[in-house]
Amino acid sequence: MEIRNPPHLQRQQRGIVLVLALVFVVVISLAGLYAMRGSIIGEQVSKNIRANTVATQAAETALRYCEDEVRRGAMPASQVVELPVTLAAGSLPGHWQTRANWFSSTGAEPEGEGDGDGGDNGDEEAGDGPTATTTAFVEIPADKLAASGMRALPVAPRCMVERFKLPPAPGEPREAIATLYVYQITAVGFTADYERDDSTNRAKSGGESWLQSFLIL
Repeated sequence: MEIRNPPHLQRQQRGIVLVLALVFVVVISLAGLYAMRGSIIGEQVSKNIRANTVATQAAETALRYCEDEVRRGAMPASQVVELPVTLAAGSLPGHWQTRANWFSSTGAEPEGEGDGDGGDNGDEEAGDGPTATTTAFVEIPADKLAASGMRALPVAPRCMVERFKLPPAPGEPREAIATLYVYQITAVGFTADYERDDSTNRAKSGGESWLQSFLIL
């Protein structure tokens, strides 16, 4: 004997199956959207990490280049920012902190030539300005980047060399350190998508990586 459900119960069962199917479709769609969103965010994070790594490598290349030039005595005097002998104890050169000193005033990217604003830094750092107009920054030659295995970047990495003398320690005669110079070397590298605002010399897009070292010679 075959037992069948009444017609109205069969219609209710078919309605429940349709509702459950729609719920499953919505759940699966949401799970797919969240997975896609996570994948996009992960890709953006990976892209940013790669861009920052490129900028850091460029800055390190610039830093090592300037260090080698200073050690070999090959850095032109016009590209070394000389600080006053009377640099206060505990203070450090601040010429590198003025962004205009890293770019030309016309907005072009010259090869190894600064903007000639070296004497204006005294307004920001009292007593830390250079004694004469100097080329503010050194742009790293393209062949040096190729030798380090880096591809060409829209804005070449650059460095700045500031030289000063250490004040003698308490009780130490000045003659003991008269021949020693301290070189503060600052380098900056840029990401491949770097663009700057010519009016403010600040980044419109992309990023920068800054490194600094000291040499006593």
